[in-house]
This record gives sequence, C-alpha cells and structure tokens, in this order.
Amino acid sequence: MATSDEVTVQIELRPEDIYDPFRYSWGNVSRLVLALLLGYIVYTTRDTWASDGSKLAPAAGILTLLVSLGLVLLTVFLYPYLRVRSLFHDTPTFRKPRNLSFNAEGIRLNSEDAQGNYNWSVFRNILETRKAFVFAQTTRSTSGVFVPKRCLSGPEDIAAIRRLVRANYSGKARLRSD
Repeated sequence: MATSDEVTVQIELRPEDIYDPFRYSWGNVSRLVLALLLGYIVYTTRDTWASDGSKLAPAAGILTLLVSLGLVLLTVFLYPYLRVRSLFHDTPTFRKPRNLSFNAEGIRLNSEDAQGNYNWSVFRNILETRKAFVFAQTTRSTSGVFVPKRCLSGPEDIAAIRRLVRANYSGKARLRSD
C-alpha cells in the first residue's frame, strides 16, 4: 500500500547531530558502565598509590584518584565526539548541504557531489530518535541516511515521514508515536 505523501528537506549535518554523549543509547550506556568500572578499579587500588608513609600521602592519593577518574571519564565520553569531529574535518562532503526527497518509492538524494535513489528495501533498519531519523543500511549503522529533525519544517513533515515508512517499509522500524 503506497501513500501519496512526499517530503523534501535540505539537510546540513553537524557533528552534534551524529553523536550526543547524553543521548540514551546502548553505546553511551556501555561507555558509562566502562567508566564506572575503571573508576572502581582506580578507587580500590588507591592504597597502593599512597604507601610511601608520609603525612601528605593520603592527600596525594586522593588527588591522584580524582585526576585519574577525571581522565577516565573524559576519555570515555570525549573520544567518540572527537572521532566524529575528525571525520567531519577529514571529509568535507559531510558538511555540504543536500536535498532529500521522501516518497512511496524511497529516498532521493541530490547534492553537489552525488545523486541517488534509495528504495525502501535497501534499508536494514529505520530508527527514529527524539532528534533524528536514521535510515541504516547495515546493522552497525555505519552506512545509511541520517536526517536531523531540526532540518524538517515542522511536525507535519515528521508525521509524513512516519506515514511513508509505515506504509512502504517492510523491515524493522522503530518510530516514535508522538
């Protein structure tokens, strides 16, 4: 069953669209658990750091503990963001504007560097988050189409894309109901 909705949107991606350290996702939860585990390991081994017997040893141990925990948390949460920023810096085509048209056949892409048609069947998974639509071609979401909701003109475009996905996509789709 096809629907007559068609939505055209111009998008310009930003690194913040791709990775948000505060967004609820399995990747962010696993990074938080890893940071807490490393923090616990650092905390339980603190006695070996301050074992020189001087009166300043406890203060130095606590300072070392706090600096170590800060570095662990900073590294675990900042690394993915810096990786995405580096990707945008190394690949200027990510920053260039592109037009996407959604219709019953799929998605049409037009940009300065490329043109293409994506049939609905090419996508393995479609996910709608609070801030974006992700049309993933692989299970790891390393290839696909990313559409930030900030680029859509309003709630009617969001509703139209949901209708198109529900009517024309037969795979796994997780769409919001609001």
